[in-house]
Amino acid sequence: TNIVKYERRQFFRLDVAMDIRYLTLRPDNTAAFKEAVKTNTLLQMEGFQAATTRDVSGGGLRFVCNEELPIDSMLITHIETEMDGRPKQYVFLAKVLASKKHEEIRGIYESRVQFVDLKQSAREELVQYIFHCQREQLKKHSG
Repeated sequence: TNIVKYERRQFFRLDVAMDIRYLTLRPDNTAAFKEAVKTNTLLQMEGFQAATTRDVSGGGLRFVCNEELPIDSMLITHIETEMDGRPKQYVFLAKVLASKKHEEIRGIYESRVQFVDLKQSAREELVQYIFHCQREQLKKHSG
């Protein structure tokens, strides 16, 4: 019989270290979040934390941060990128799938999140950015 390979992942994952910010949505900041969305001031909200990605895909992120995040909690993730010399900002709602202590670095946690209610156009734009980064990485390794 022929060997058949099954792809588990829906989206390609790009191993990349990028600085990002995230805000955990909690009962005490839900009203402020709703108001910030209405007034287009979401990125100015208090409480954003810094993190660094380990990988990025069209479906979510894996990143390291200074705190353990509650499973199933919701986050606002903010990613700043640049493609073809133009800056781009992505703000996505994400659900925490896993968060655990880093095996080698004390005080650091590795978390995995899945994007929630992402518009198809935003997902396609992010996937396009991921493939752009992959091409750049391949150029560096081959040349």
